Amino acid sequence: MSPSIKTLAGIRPGPSQWASELNDFRGRLIQTAHYRATDPRDKIFALESLLPRCVGKLIHVDYNEDHHAVFTRVTAQMYNSYQELVVTATWPLLVETETDDRRLPSAPSWVLDFTFSDTSAFSPPTDGFRQVEADLATAKITLGVFIYRNHSAYFELICKKRSGYPLLATPKALFCSGLLIDSVYKTGIIGGEAAPGLGPNAVSRGHTFLSFLAFLIQVRAQRQETPRTPKSSDPDGPLEEVISLLAFFLLQDAERVRGGDWEVLFNTRYPEVAGKMYFITKQGFVGISTVRVKEGDALAFLGDAVINFVLREVNDPEQDPAQGQVHRIVARAAVLRDKSLNLPEWFGSFSRRMFHII
Repeated sequence: MSPSIKTLAGIRPGPSQWASELNDFRGRLIQTAHYRATDPRDKIFALESLLPRCVGKLIHVDYNEDHHAVFTRVTAQMYNSYQELVVTATWPLLVETETDDRRLPSAPSWVLDFTFSDTSAFSPPTDGFRQVEADLATAKITLGVFIYRNHSAYFELICKKRSGYPLLATPKALFCSGLLIDSVYKTGIIGGEAAPGLGPNAVSRGHTFLSFLAFLIQVRAQRQETPRTPKSSDPDGPLEEVISLLAFFLLQDAERVRGGDWEVLFNTRYPEVAGKMYFITKQGFVGISTVRVKEGDALAFLGDAVINFVLREVNDPEQDPAQGQVHRIVARAAVLRDKSLNLPEWFGSFSRRMFHII
């Protein structure tokens, strides 16, 4: 039996399965996330027949809608039904995957792109919340997978109180609580301005391990220039700080940093990050964003999502200025945690606020 047939057989419900959580619409989408459809709308519409009739009838099949409209409706339904944003770690956002300036998504910035996700194929090995095994140096990991897997330290801090987070999605806006962590102070391109577009050819085009080390030393120097960064950001000293940056930019989870041949790891992982944007915040946090961000953008946690978002304040002509700021999501990001931080105390130092995301 082919893998795709096995998947369909496994997710088509029998009478004894209908009460199972994996029987719901979100569970079906997660199970099929790593499959593609010729028409992106079919990722949604094709699941209708695989769900119990009482659930499947809630899926409105209309091929007159483009996939932006379909994904907007489904994302809003998912947020409102489950009162969770944790699924933003599983799928990318449309604003991340459709970045052509000539055809920007017509959907709000919080809408998920259900076309494809490779995160479900890389579930992290865990012992409770603790990750216990490092990847082989030859294992290729995408930035999306790294963002998905690099959240274990935040999981318990954020998700244990998820029931108290207000959340409402309308056709045009998302209202949710969150934490405003910091603002972007510096930005740059991993590997330099010549790197965009190199992709898998990054290593063969002269981006050597030594030039990568020089880039890391440059990032450390930039980090020292931020207003609130101590003279040495890493309590173990400059060398350990560079090693920490080395692991981070080669997509190594903080709890799962491997030893061994770093050059092999570089040859495998660097092509994934070459040309992507990195940023440094005012407090000295270093991050890799899925798409370009700019100085002044805000770093935040939203709802119960255990990943970092980069937000940008916008002017909404339909919004009453007295009702507060309006933001749009610019990107998701992986952020290098400061080992000196006491995470529970650090999280406790922020007050939750309401966000209006368009």
